[in-house]
Amino acid sequence: MFSNFQDFTQKRRHIKFADPDIGGGKTYGLEQFVAHPFTGKSLIGIQSINLAKEIEAHLKAENVSVLRIDTDAFPFDPEKPEVTCTTILNDAIASGEYQVLISNQDVALRADGANVGDYGLFMDEIQPVHERIWLNGIVTSQGAVASYLTSLPVGGVKGVRRIIVTDEGERFLATNHIEEQAKAKSELVDAVRKAKATDFYDVFAEEGVWSDFRSGLEPSLVLHSIMKPAVYDKFASVTVLGANFNFSLMSLIWGGFHAVEFELHSQIMNAVRYEKLSEHMANQVLVYYHTEKNCSKTTYNQIDYQPTFDVSHDAVKRLFAEHGYPEDTKHLVFMNNKPKGVKNDFYWKDADNGILLSPVARGWDSFKEVDVAIHLAACNEHGDTYRVLSALFKLTKAEIDRATALERAYQAVGRSSIRDMHRGERTKRPAILVFFDYRAARFVADIAACGEPIFLDTGLAALAPKEKKTQSDYQKKSNHKNAVKAVAKLPNYDGFNRRKWMDLWSADLWDEVKASWVDWVADSKEFALHDRPPRKEQSTMYREGVFKSASNHKVKGNIEATKVITLDFDEVTGDVQAFSEWLKARGKSHLITNSFSSTAEAPRFRLDIPLSQPVNAYGYSHIVAHLIQEIADEFGSAFIVDKSKKTIMARFHMPSVSIHGADLFIDGTVKTGVETAFLNVMTYMDRDPVEDGKSVVDTVAKPVVARIGTMSVDEVLDKWAVAAGLGMGSQNFHQAAVDLLFKVKLTREETIETLHLNRYRFGNGDDRDAQYTVDFILDNRRDHAA
Repeated sequence: MFSNFQDFTQKRRHIKFADPDIGGGKTYGLEQFVAHPFTGKSLIGIQSINLAKEIEAHLKAENVSVLRIDTDAFPFDPEKPEVTCTTILNDAIASGEYQVLISNQDVALRADGANVGDYGLFMDEIQPVHERIWLNGIVTSQGAVASYLTSLPVGGVKGVRRIIVTDEGERFLATNHIEEQAKAKSELVDAVRKAKATDFYDVFAEEGVWSDFRSGLEPSLVLHSIMKPAVYDKFASVTVLGANFNFSLMSLIWGGFHAVEFELHSQIMNAVRYEKLSEHMANQVLVYYHTEKNCSKTTYNQIDYQPTFDVSHDAVKRLFAEHGYPEDTKHLVFMNNKPKGVKNDFYWKDADNGILLSPVARGWDSFKEVDVAIHLAACNEHGDTYRVLSALFKLTKAEIDRATALERAYQAVGRSSIRDMHRGERTKRPAILVFFDYRAARFVADIAACGEPIFLDTGLAALAPKEKKTQSDYQKKSNHKNAVKAVAKLPNYDGFNRRKWMDLWSADLWDEVKASWVDWVADSKEFALHDRPPRKEQSTMYREGVFKSASNHKVKGNIEATKVITLDFDEVTGDVQAFSEWLKARGKSHLITNSFSSTAEAPRFRLDIPLSQPVNAYGYSHIVAHLIQEIADEFGSAFIVDKSKKTIMARFHMPSVSIHGADLFIDGTVKTGVETAFLNVMTYMDRDPVEDGKSVVDTVAKPVVARIGTMSVDEVLDKWAVAAGLGMGSQNFHQAAVDLLFKVKLTREETIETLHLNRYRFGNGDDRDAQYTVDFILDNRRDHAA
């Protein structure tokens, strides 16, 4: 596999590791080990200045000659730009003055290989072997960057290219340095440097991303750098310290694909306080979670960050009261920084007691007396990271998440008192760990062996546990699948078949025209400009579709299929022109005309939307429900659809001149090239049905769920539901109506609405007339009573 960069046969490497759980004392064990002269010279690479300061202080207390090298100890001097942490480290190595040197991990790797051959390298925390590098096109020149890099195919791997440096890139590196630069420039220098250092790094890009970047279609570039174990070859020995080491990307990639042999460092492990967190915390920790959904930026974009932080704060405060914690209890909080486009910084409501820390905090002891930690940060990887690591190393998403996202959450909450093996002597109250998602909570709970995580309700419906599906739910899904197939099989026909009736009372058709969409719009405009009926009831009626009866529209279930959805909007407070533009922006051709009684102050209008193919009654109602939901999501209650005109059987009045001088005619035709864009029927049919009561406004009838009589609505529907093809749909529909009226005790209107919304559960549902059925039952009951 990818033999053109794999180094299995070059050198057999051995790396030691120490992996006690959080708080086990790996750093203490390291300090004890390097403090002894027999260890020799040591270079410690760290990820945190705070941790470096702790190690420095402890070693000095043991009379060890130690030098800490970082920007805190040696601030950058702009008058001496040639002096960097790397040059200071190399000078210290050359001097031979110190037994232990402490530096940032990246600086440690830049140590002069000619002088560190007698140094043992100790990496306190597992160094990332994978790095995602984003070169932002806004702050870098696409043309320049493209000239620095070129690519090669990767043998045996599809969709990924290896990135190497060009001669122009070599010249760029000769005039730029990696340290003490603006972040964007530093990232570019780092990327080009790694692309050049092929002995130590492999740099990759997804093929499509690279192609778009090279062609200029995309100004930014995402690269993936994989560090090779050869970076450690210059040291006498290498030891890596970090919890869950065997599940790290270093272990998975280097052990599986670079033949590195990892060995437990027994001397450091013998000096740790404990190896397993469960040894002392199993009965001292309670783990909570807010939702079963994975914590991701996608999830947060759906529910919004700050409101989620606020309700989490309130839920945690309730926990304090439940477990006897004072209101002013200190607690650690881990949140993301605000994303681009968000104006205000995120905050925690209890600013006095909530200690905000980086969601990737790790390695230091400063907060081990804090008993509560709340981790709400999305630390998941980007989609391209999963794809690249899977393509190159066959790693699964679960393996990558455990090594990255879940490990970050574990390390973050590990700053709290769960790292203190003596906390039980200080307090009998449990440590409280709160996570956004169950996945992270389960991961940490398993390590601590403290039992199943507990759901902590925020009150946000979007985060509530999923309700277990019932047999009725599965039946609904099956019915919907069958209905989708039925719609797909309907024969299509050219144009649109518009049928007209003289007025509201006419049973026989007056006119029937086969028309294109252009003809439809023109016909409607003719009526809008010239038709002046004295009363609404005397205006011409219309409907489009395939009809059972050649003449009589009053035949039950007369419209078998249609290619036009028509909706009446009687309660309008929004801008109709803006509404039209919104539809057009979504590729939906449409026609808007004023209703008979529309006024300038209270506009009413009719909306026609042409479809790509015919739909039956179920398909019509299904698409209408989604359209109504989309409108409600965008405009709230600004555009309310007439409930009585949402079915395929509803007829509508042709446009006419407004009697109030409020004429409205908007031709919203959308073109894709020379073709008119019709609503794609199967795109909508492939969506799940809109759940009852989902809409934020009263545009979709709310289900009646209260138990008023001896049965509930759900019990009635579950009792009488029947699959299509059994020949019992009509009979069971009638029986369900009886039970809804007399056992659930719904009103006539509630019964009609409930039956209509659920008619697809009674056979194919196409021929179920809820109003006729309910009125027939009530009329018969009155007749018997008489």
